[in-house]
Amino acid sequence: MNRKTYLINKRFGRLIVLKHLGNSKWECKCDCGNLKTVTTSHLNGGDTNSCGCYFTELHLKHDRSYTREYGIWKAMKQRCLNPRNISYLNYGGRGISVCDKWLTFEGFWEDMQEGYSDKLTIDRKDNLKGYNKDNCRWATMVEQQNNKTNNVTFTCNGITLNRDQWAIYIGISKETLRSRLRRGWTFENAISQPIDERCHKLGTQHKFQPNAF
Repeated sequence: MNRKTYLINKRFGRLIVLKHLGNSKWECKCDCGNLKTVTTSHLNGGDTNSCGCYFTELHLKHDRSYTREYGIWKAMKQRCLNPRNISYLNYGGRGISVCDKWLTFEGFWEDMQEGYSDKLTIDRKDNLKGYNKDNCRWATMVEQQNNKTNNVTFTCNGITLNRDQWAIYIGISKETLRSRLRRGWTFENAISQPIDERCHKLGTQHKFQPNAF
């Protein structure tokens, strides 16, 4: 066995041995592209498997759990998937879901890393839909407040009101209208189907005062 060549081209984890440097030392190339000098005993014993990048990645992954973005992801999952969470009723309890890719932080961060800022929070563009790349963005608190369901207006027969105002206008409870929309009713159907004789067909007179809101 030639001690100067017998390890050349062999792989040890992320390292491939390039050449013998003498004194039981070998020059290795890591998969990340870095060169590293490693002793024979460390290679054969499995003590060194990369230039150090592997442990750096593990460290970063571990430390990620202490970051703000990790906390945002964890809170999102809790309110959608954990029935014991205080916010579950308004999220998972009404059908707001998390896409399969976002069940892991790595999948979530791959989609949402771009545009992230510590000054922004995650926001769903359509509050009736769940958490996924197409429906989410990073937004300011002002933008989030403006995007609340109550602030989204609907126009029908030339009348523009927000959701709760429409409930009062047509004479049904706010929760009934919310429930209909959550179940996937179109807005036109949700406001045109009465629940009792007191609910009039759209277009009849109602005692509605916009200034009351």
